[in-house]
Amino acid sequence: MKNCIICKAIKPLDEFYKHKKMTDGHLNKCKECTKSQSKERENKLRLNPDWVEKEKERAREKYHRLNYREKHKPSPESKKKAVDRYR
Repeated sequence: MKNCIICKAIKPLDEFYKHKKMTDGHLNKCKECTKSQSKERENKLRLNPDWVEKEKERAREKYHRLNYREKHKPSPESKKKAVDRYR
């Protein structure tokens, strides 16, 4: 059992993310509080157009770095089916 520093609730350890540098090996915030804080931060950052553009660029770079174009490339059979459906 562990006490969340945000919501002050006592919860079992499986309700906390693991964190190697903490003394008990788990983060001090429960998963629910961590997710809500993360969502709030992203919503606040989405109001900043510079951040949005940087995030888009980061996603594009990741797409190319991990070669997703080849992974999502349709097979010749599925491409032929799609063309036939279109016609």
